[in-house]
Amino acid sequence: MKKITVLIGNTRAHRSLVTKSWNSKMNAKYIIMSLTPMVVHQMIAIMEMPKGVTERGARAKVISDSSATSTYITIVPATITALNLLITAYNNAPTSLRKSAFNKMNKALKSLMATVQVAADLNVDISEALIKSCGFGVKKVAIKQKQIFGCTNGATPGSIDLIAQVGGAHTCHDWMYSLDGIKFVRMAPTIAAKTSMLGLTPGVYAYFTHELVNKT
Repeated sequence: MKKITVLIGNTRAHRSLVTKSWNSKMNAKYIIMSLTPMVVHQMIAIMEMPKGVTERGARAKVISDSSATSTYITIVPATITALNLLITAYNNAPTSLRKSAFNKMNKALKSLMATVQVAADLNVDISEALIKSCGFGVKKVAIKQKQIFGCTNGATPGSIDLIAQVGGAHTCHDWMYSLDGIKFVRMAPTIAAKTSMLGLTPGVYAYFTHELVNKT
């Protein structure tokens, strides 16, 4: 009985190993599983504060007005009122007091931005729209995820059980298989991060891919 080895990643080295096994009497069989990275982004609120004196005051007012009327988050009116007072003080400050006035206004803006960021983190599906609705810019930061993509022999001959990284809400898993590593056939998508492939020929190579599908 030949030993079956699962190779994660359709790499040149793995393909070379499989080819060598075809052309020799190696007592081994290989299954190559192609791994597609799942990229997840966190939306980070940024100030996008300009350098000009007048432009800074105008930018702060845009953030204040947008936050006060956002349909995604409710900012306490007292917070908006206090911020507007600091914006007015900055706009009217003489040159000698302008730096101090800006620091106070900027501190209040950062506090507001922190509140918006918490709301965005708690509402991932609408995080970008939520941040923009408050007048802030958005920076997308990729989050490193532990990749899970594996397979085991099924309970019956010619069957393979597949497992992948669990997705979040409103996602599904798209699976494909191939008998030659070139032409792939789509399997039934699943909500769970696992599925099975039946009807394979024992001892014949098979290739699989997985993709997590979300709203974007």
